[in-house]
Amino acid sequence: LTFWATHDRVTSFATDAVEIFIENPDSKRAMYERTEQVREQRMRERMATNIGSNRREASLLIERFKAHGYNVNSVRPIRARKWTADQFTRYTGYKGRTSQHVRDAGRLVFVM
Repeated sequence: LTFWATHDRVTSFATDAVEIFIENPDSKRAMYERTEQVREQRMRERMATNIGSNRREASLLIERFKAHGYNVNSVRPIRARKWTADQFTRYTGYKGRTSQHVRDAGRLVFVM
């Protein structure tokens, strides 16, 4: 969902009906190591822009949902390897198709 669609969707629920988990990257920690092979300057600039946008959107959503009275869990990004579809099914019990984004979101909740 877009930023505002996410806001509107969450605020359509009663504050006591949901528990919110938002991945909130620490703005003081680099999202990638400088020694990684990011060869092209444009790619590095795009990565930096995307990372900054993600950090800001996460902090704004956390701040606003808390102001509305929601129970918000600010979760650090998980550094472990990503879950495969089989792992996601084993840990969550969900048997439907999932994208990597869905598995990442589920992992925020189930690894807590």
